[in-house]
Amino acid sequence: MSHITLSRVNKSAPCPVCGKGDWCGASREVIVCMRVASDRPTRNGGWLHTLGDGGSREPIVWHPPSSAREYVRLNDAALDAAYTKYLNQLSLTHKHLQNLLARGMSEAEIISRGYRSAPVSSPDLPDMSRVPGFYKSHKGKWRAISVKGILIPVRDNHARIVGLQVRLDETGTEKPSGKYRWFSSTGYNAGSSPCVRVHVAHPLSGTPRPGLIWITEGPIKADISAERLGVTVFGVPGVSTWRAALNLLDSSIERVVVAYDQDMYENDAVKYNARALCDALMATGRTVAVAMWGGAKGLDDALISGIKPKVQIL
Repeated sequence: MSHITLSRVNKSAPCPVCGKGDWCGASREVIVCMRVASDRPTRNGGWLHTLGDGGSREPIVWHPPSSAREYVRLNDAALDAAYTKYLNQLSLTHKHLQNLLARGMSEAEIISRGYRSAPVSSPDLPDMSRVPGFYKSHKGKWRAISVKGILIPVRDNHARIVGLQVRLDETGTEKPSGKYRWFSSTGYNAGSSPCVRVHVAHPLSGTPRPGLIWITEGPIKADISAERLGVTVFGVPGVSTWRAALNLLDSSIERVVVAYDQDMYENDAVKYNARALCDALMATGRTVAVAMWGGAKGLDDALISGIKPKVQIL
């Protein structure tokens, strides 16, 4: 597939496999879907689907998005400066604060982690070119994409904000299809697309245990778990994006605990990716273990409930 150039899907030309307008890539021949598994996993954590061959389903077709000028995103230091300045203009609504408190976080944690509410209308912005999530309007003004939810800073090993995820609000009694999405301006004029970034959560109180990291699903779970375990926790944005976590492991990390949601014992996609992650980690010569618990689905829920995960070395 090295000779095929993929385009990012967007809201006007969504992925024909999962129906979403972000994250996936497509050409006129193939789709790399980041949500729906096939028997052909790709290196970026997605799965390959061939256009025109839907089997017993309708044939898969895709129409490329209309051209819109996009820019390559800034480096990590510049992204951190831009996102920090933007988030400092925002606040957290009472509704979103209560949502995070209900998950077991303290108000001090919430403030320190930098969570904010996406604004109803975009504030005045300076030049935000090459920053995912922002675009230039037809009047030449810089705007943030319109989205309703909690803005979640995604940080690198140096605690720099290198991306934002959004936990989407529920609309009425119906939950949106997929609670989380990247803050992305793919397909917008002068917009930029984010890359797959793993959130690195360090405990706010005290120094993390040396030589050890845990890997779980999502930045909020990582933030909550890091504080209660006293260790650095990587939050992969999706179970299939574990390869990005391998690049963050330096020589000081000797032990890794994989703590995916406990539905990995029933969900084939989660099970497959958890096993693949463990195999890749063991191939590096590190000590690898799997965390198991009962009575809760996610690691954060277990820790908040006082459940102590059992760690089994592979």
